[in-house]
Amino acid sequence: MKKSILHAGMALLFMALVPNISAQAKEDLINDILINPARYWNMQVIVVGEVQNVTADPEGTTRGTYTLLDDSCPNTITIRTKDLPPVGRAFRVTGTLLPVADRANVPIIRESERTDASEFSASTRNLLLGLGAVLVILIVIFVFLLLKPKKTVSQSRSEAGSKPEARQEKPKNEGILPTVAVPMPAPQSGETQLLLNPNAELLVEQGNDKDLVFTINKNVSLIGRSGTRLNDIVLTDNTVSKEQAALHFDPISGRYSIVNESAKNPTKVNGVIASQPVFLKGGELIEMGKTTLRFKPL
Repeated sequence: MKKSILHAGMALLFMALVPNISAQAKEDLINDILINPARYWNMQVIVVGEVQNVTADPEGTTRGTYTLLDDSCPNTITIRTKDLPPVGRAFRVTGTLLPVADRANVPIIRESERTDASEFSASTRNLLLGLGAVLVILIVIFVFLLLKPKKTVSQSRSEAGSKPEARQEKPKNEGILPTVAVPMPAPQSGETQLLLNPNAELLVEQGNDKDLVFTINKNVSLIGRSGTRLNDIVLTDNTVSKEQAALHFDPISGRYSIVNESAKNPTKVNGVIASQPVFLKGGELIEMGKTTLRFKPL
């Protein structure tokens, strides 16, 4: 009896812990959102950082926008709110990621919840309340078992002697062989998935960097001019943005894709703007400002 109660208590504790663990795992880095905002459009994100600038809109009200900075990168992200926070304090912000109306690839978070970074989040408070309730229930059950009167030896013997003798009845299905369950062998697990390595080139066919060849050997290669972001492929064309595009490689399928990150001179693949990730097979013409590159897998 005591073992079953202990198992039930452990199960309740596990059920209380799982939601909090999953909630903590959902925190997003500002750098990840800024590099590939298309991945988070219209999705709930959770960011933790320090308030840098606050702008009231309209002036004199508590409504407006503020910027948040975390340790993942030197760039901030803008958050729209109905209650502007003080500058310099750290918060944990939950909201929906949306594109700016006049700049399709610039993200902004519409705030739905904000808590102080040093305080407990709603999920953590719920966890503590749940653990407290479970603990109280276990204490009550344990005390009840301790106070419950136990049967004496004489009472147990008298009850055993008063029981009628059980008759052994003849089985109804005598002569019929029992059904034997033959265990089936467990299916063999699948083969280990092989992870592929990126191996491709970008050849500059037109622009300031003509005839340069860039080797692709990372799962994510950032493209743009020299600036605050550390780009893997650096171009000198001043019509190319400092955060122009990102080239992705899937090590499982071995497929490449590119997505635009510039609002002024968007990246095009074969003449079409790559507002969403565009898969590359080889030979595609990629335009960035006045620079043209040719993608070639090796």
